[in-house]
Amino acid sequence: MKRTIDGQEVLGNETKNGGFLSKDGTIYVTPGGKVEHGVTTPDGRFIEGGTTHTMPDGSTVYGQTVGDDFISVDATTIVLGDNTVIHGHLDQNTGLFTTDSGEVYFVGKDGVTHGEVRHSDGAVILDGHHGVVMSAHSWKVDLQQLADAIAYVQGKAEAITMTMGLIDAKMIHLHDMWQSPSYGSFDDMRRWFRNAEDDLLNMLREIIHRMRISYENYHQAEAANLANLSE
Repeated sequence: MKRTIDGQEVLGNETKNGGFLSKDGTIYVTPGGKVEHGVTTPDGRFIEGGTTHTMPDGSTVYGQTVGDDFISVDATTIVLGDNTVIHGHLDQNTGLFTTDSGEVYFVGKDGVTHGEVRHSDGAVILDGHHGVVMSAHSWKVDLQQLADAIAYVQGKAEAITMTMGLIDAKMIHLHDMWQSPSYGSFDDMRRWFRNAEDDLLNMLREIIHRMRISYENYHQAEAANLANLSE
C-alpha cells in the first residue's frame, strides 16, 4: 500500500497495531499519525532515530548514535568515535555502561564518557571534568553527611548563643563598673554588640533552615527514585 508522508508517496505495509511501516523500514507512522524516522531490525523492531554500524568483522549492528558514538539496540555493544569497540551491559536507570573488563562509561545525550568509580561511595567521576554520576549508595552517603553537618552546625549555633548570652550578662554588670573617659560610649558599644549578635544568630538560623530544606528535598527525591526502581 501507499501513503503520502511529508509530501512524498511511500510504499509500505500496515502494522498490526494500525500503524504504517515503509518498505525499506526507515519510516514508521504511529496509529496516532506521528511520523518517525529510523531503522527496522531483522526481527521487525523499529528503532526511532536508529541507524546501523558495520563492525570490524563485517557484521551489521543496529542501534543509535549518541554524539559521536554508537550503542547497539540491546545496549551490549558501544563503538566509540575513534572506532574502539567495547562490550558490556548498560544500567538504564543510571546510564552507566560497565564493560566486560570492569571499566565504566556514562552514556549521556551528548555521547559516551569514560569514568572512574569513587570506591568510598560508588559514585562515578567522569573524565575531562564532565561531572559525577551518583549511585544509590553515594546519595545515601551524601544525605547522611548532610544530616551530620546540620547537627554539627546546630550544635555550634547553640554554643555561640550561650556564649553571647554570657557576654551580654557580663556587660550588664560592667556598665556600673566602667569608670573611664570612654564610659559615655559604652551604651553605643553594647547596642553594636547586640545588633551584631542578632545578625550572627539570624544568619546561623537561616543556614540551618536552608540545610534542612535541602536535606528534605533530596531525601524525598531519592525516596521517589527508589520507589520507581522497585516498581
